[in-house]
Amino acid sequence: MARIGIIGAGNVGLYIGAFLHVAGCQVSWVGRQWVQDEIEEAGALTVSDFYNHTFTIPADEMQILTDVADLVHADVNIDFLFLTVKAHATEKIMESIKHLDGKVVVVTLQNGIHNAEIIRKHMPNTEVITGMVPTNIVHLPGGHFHQATLGPIQLEDGEQSVTLAQLFLEAGFATQLTTDIRGILYGKLVINLMNALNALSGLPLRAQLSDPAHRKVLALCIEEALACYQAASITPLSFFKVPLWMVPHVLRLPNWLFFQIASTFLGIDERAMSSMHDDLLLKRPTEVDYLNGEIIKIGEEHSVNTPVNKAVVKLIKDIEAQPPVHPPSLSGEELLAIVQKRS
Repeated sequence: MARIGIIGAGNVGLYIGAFLHVAGCQVSWVGRQWVQDEIEEAGALTVSDFYNHTFTIPADEMQILTDVADLVHADVNIDFLFLTVKAHATEKIMESIKHLDGKVVVVTLQNGIHNAEIIRKHMPNTEVITGMVPTNIVHLPGGHFHQATLGPIQLEDGEQSVTLAQLFLEAGFATQLTTDIRGILYGKLVINLMNALNALSGLPLRAQLSDPAHRKVLALCIEEALACYQAASITPLSFFKVPLWMVPHVLRLPNWLFFQIASTFLGIDERAMSSMHDDLLLKRPTEVDYLNGEIIKIGEEHSVNTPVNKAVVKLIKDIEAQPPVHPPSLSGEELLAIVQKRS
């Protein structure tokens, strides 16, 4: 029985951990108090996949802790320690787990490019597996977490990765090993530029993509990212059936043609939504600096202008500084006008 510790009992951490638990792994989570309270009040954790197959785990069968120290004490016995916290929390978490250097395999399933580098800096004797979760997991009422998009988990090939991939496959996750995880992460970053735009719209992702103006803003963000990658000699890998350079062109197609083409490589149900929207409403720090902000950083290092991504970051930062009473709800035309003005 594999022993799994998950630091970050949020959408991804709870969803993946639930499947591993049902597959027979011994899983312990660390999360916020509200997570523990919500699941206890509901009586169970409920999980559903893209096809609406649903299962529950009774609350009394789960170990959800609220302090990292309770999971990673000196005599901890964990095979894989997953990090599913937001990228801005990685450095802080290292202070709590670095004493396990060489004693555990750390798996980062986070957004952003540099999490593994931060982990290895603090834990130089530890095997670190970088992974990428392409699916959107949404939090529904009553301790329910739902997979709203499709895609296989990608894992960096390595000594322990085959074992981990087998665990994922046994748990029901399509999983692929890759020798170019950085290319995968840079490809995911391009798609994650949608997160901030989705948060600003206040709409489910599928509804937002039905608006040509919203799609145009995303196309502009992606074009800036690809220009930065070219200047920096970064080769992103697409995990879709179309190359990334085609995505801005597809986004600009008329609705009828966009959905006809997109349906061949993009599975999104009507509940898909960026967790950044929840972060803004709940007054939590967002990952925008590690998504659109990463593109801005690469652009500054290689003299590529990124005005659209800068405008998006400013919009998110303004909301973070003064959290809204009501959810953000910019229309596509409003958002397009703002980014064009600031460009």
